[in-house]
Amino acid sequence: MTKKVDLVFNYGGKWVLSPQVVYIKKINEIWHGYDVDLLSYIDICSEFINKCGFRAVKQMLVTAPTGRYYLLENDSSIRTLQSALSSQFSVLQLFAVDEGEATVVIPNICDLNKPYPVVPVEVATDCESNEEDEDQNEPIPSDYNSDELEVFRKEKKERSMTS
Repeated sequence: MTKKVDLVFNYGGKWVLSPQVVYIKKINEIWHGYDVDLLSYIDICSEFINKCGFRAVKQMLVTAPTGRYYLLENDSSIRTLQSALSSQFSVLQLFAVDEGEATVVIPNICDLNKPYPVVPVEVATDCESNEEDEDQNEPIPSDYNSDELEVFRKEKKERSMTS
């Protein structure tokens, strides 16, 4: 994890919500070398209100290195963000939605660490094979003893030589 980050407060721009969420940047303020351990949801909201002219922060967003927007809702969200910070992700692009603006529908950053449900997958193929294509060292079920396995291998080898 990185110890210092640059915070970029984006404001004065415009949100385009369709077909995908995009912010058209206009003005930004930058805090260089901010200590990651001091990141606070309330402090970031206060900056948008006191220095950027927001009436109230309705929503706060951040972009991930991939460019996707994520919602920050509280200090729990900030802790999730802190755990994602690295030397490759050390500039935080912060955005806020003012009290009178339309709500932006995006995933919460806390959902980044939630495991996805396990979905059973069945694998099949429609191609044919013959014994010549098969590997000579294919695994054999473990309920055979070693003598049976040797007999099985010899029979298989003899069959492949006679065909």
